[in-house]
Amino acid sequence: MPFIDYVIAGVIIYILYRLIRWQRTQQTRYIPFEVKRAVLKRYFSMCAVCPEANLLEFHHKKKHADGGDNSEMNVAPLCPKHHAMVTRNG
Repeated sequence: MPFIDYVIAGVIIYILYRLIRWQRTQQTRYIPFEVKRAVLKRYFSMCAVCPEANLLEFHHKKKHADGGDNSEMNVAPLCPKHHAMVTRNG
């Protein structure tokens, strides 16, 4: 097999890998690492409500079940106390 065939096969495999990974993030509650990193940077690695910086959890502002996505604008870091409050009270 010529070298170019290996390159083309590698590119096709990479594209399929990225497509499957993108599809996975669109269909699940899984928040990609890149989004988590951007959200933490935006909130200075602290809870969106208080200055707590330990054990942060990621909260979907618009529920995933209601069509919310995993974008940076729909995710906020919350400490366990505030995440529990928001989850219970809607």
